[in-house]
Amino acid sequence: MIRILLTTLLFTTFFATAQERITDIIFKDNFEMPNNSNSMWNVSSKVNAWKRVSKGTFPFDEPDYKVIIPLTTKGTSWMMINAYENGKGYEKKYDNRLITPRFDLSKSNEVFLKFDNLFRKGDLDSIFVEVSTDSLNWNRISLYNDLNLFEFQNRRQTPYKVRNPQQVILNLSEYAAQKKKVWVAFYYKKPKNSDGFAWQIDNVEIWQSNPTSKCDVGLFDDAYAVPQAVTPSGQQEAIPFALSLENRGLDTIQNVKLEVNIYNAEDQTLLFHDEQYLGKLNIEEIVENQVFKNKFLNNTKNKYFIGEYKITPSCKDELPDDNIYRFQFRHSDSTFQKETEFNNFATSPYFDSGEVPKWEWGNFYYVENAHNLAASSIQFGFLPLGATKNKNKGDEAIVKLYKFNAKTDKRVIGLDELTLIAKNSYIFTEDDDSKILTIPLLHPTTKQLVALENKTEYFASVEYIPRSSANNEMRFYANDTMFYEANYQLTKSFGQPRRISALQKGEEKFFSLDCFDYWMVPRIRLNVRSLVNAKDVVADATIRVFPNPVASQLQIDSPNQEFTHLKLQNLLGQTVFSQPFASTINVANLPSGIYYLTLENDKSMTVRKICIEK
Repeated sequence: MIRILLTTLLFTTFFATAQERITDIIFKDNFEMPNNSNSMWNVSSKVNAWKRVSKGTFPFDEPDYKVIIPLTTKGTSWMMINAYENGKGYEKKYDNRLITPRFDLSKSNEVFLKFDNLFRKGDLDSIFVEVSTDSLNWNRISLYNDLNLFEFQNRRQTPYKVRNPQQVILNLSEYAAQKKKVWVAFYYKKPKNSDGFAWQIDNVEIWQSNPTSKCDVGLFDDAYAVPQAVTPSGQQEAIPFALSLENRGLDTIQNVKLEVNIYNAEDQTLLFHDEQYLGKLNIEEIVENQVFKNKFLNNTKNKYFIGEYKITPSCKDELPDDNIYRFQFRHSDSTFQKETEFNNFATSPYFDSGEVPKWEWGNFYYVENAHNLAASSIQFGFLPLGATKNKNKGDEAIVKLYKFNAKTDKRVIGLDELTLIAKNSYIFTEDDDSKILTIPLLHPTTKQLVALENKTEYFASVEYIPRSSANNEMRFYANDTMFYEANYQLTKSFGQPRRISALQKGEEKFFSLDCFDYWMVPRIRLNVRSLVNAKDVVADATIRVFPNPVASQLQIDSPNQEFTHLKLQNLLGQTVFSQPFASTINVANLPSGIYYLTLENDKSMTVRKICIEK
């Protein structure tokens, strides 16, 4: 049975550590330009054929899928077949073999093919390695049948973490050992009118022994760096770590050291370290999601970090380049706009049936220790599409907090699993064209703050109802540092109760956990506060704060309330000033932006949003 061993590495290391077996190589070609070997390759078709390229290259139709190719040596050339041709190869048929010279392998008891490989899956294209003993009939070995459209062979959780190229080792002994005449071919096939990309190969070698290293442990290709996805600065929590590794060598490996390190990206200061040991790693064994004991909680002012996973076996690893994986992450609250599935509500499937289209977005939260904590408000970013003055005036946003009680482990949540415990509504006014809103949460009947419970999951949501016009369009802001996949990994890999954020559309009556796949989460933040000396949150329409926007002097008129204190906070929750109540405050020294003004007395408080514009 043919076994495919895939290893990511820098290939020059191999030749520096395995010189004693160099006589086992009976053929090699690295496609340098000009060609530095005596080999003569044949191409089965002269149309749309294989071509040497002077450097590692790859055609892309989307900039988001850019891959930086680590070349084996400076000036390395590749052999490539390009079925993309800058978008012009769709109508062309590809049926091409790149064929080695003939080999006499009659004295070889084993035959292995080793080559460097770069392939991105198209629509109906396919790649093969073939072996023939007469140059007419070919034994075919299919590569990467499990790839989906646009995927690379070792694609990580997002297209930004692809490690290329990849080394392939194939055991061809079944077809080629002790054969007088042998040809090996790289075969690319694509029908007309289908998408295809490219296949590149390099450093092709034929061995008469297994070229796999004896001591070779490597980080598994789908190792997942959770910190890249779950660290918005306003919702920090302790970050867990796990790595996956495998024995890629020919010997059992004893005592593998596993490490995780976190550095300050600016000065490389070590902020966090944890380590553990695996006593034994058997041949071909894969250890998935090996969880570290300690977690990282950023208690500094640092915002940018470098994470590092590292493995070190007790033996001398012949291919150490795959023993370390570094990644960057940050604490931030930057946002972008996330569109709904439909461009406007008139195109919603519920509009034609006469129903008012309702769109509900939210996030799940797990509260471990709720001692003296209450749910105070929900904050979200809202932007009407193509907003004009008063476009969404009269529309309604309803914030709701549910207690979640999962009855089954499924990816669709029924409404019978959600218990409404707090809500409030907000009517859009003429100055709400583009705002980040904070709406207090109150019990539906008592209108008081709702105490949270220990070890309980909650779902915080915002429902948007276009009461002014069913043609209104909208977007919610989303956070570019928080991903659905990370929440899934936290539950799957670490056993932490986190669920993927949810979306309810129209009258479907369920929450789907698949709304954005691997992409960014809408910014719907559940704010909590202490119940100790808690104050009622009041919404008094007689309180006026003007002018808004304001440049210097802000006036406060509260005919029915007497306040004793006020404070002003920015969008990150930082208090920019706090003072006894005054009917006029000077904000001229503050930068332009959105702020929240809190007015308080002994029993109650009210929050108003202001905009400072210079």
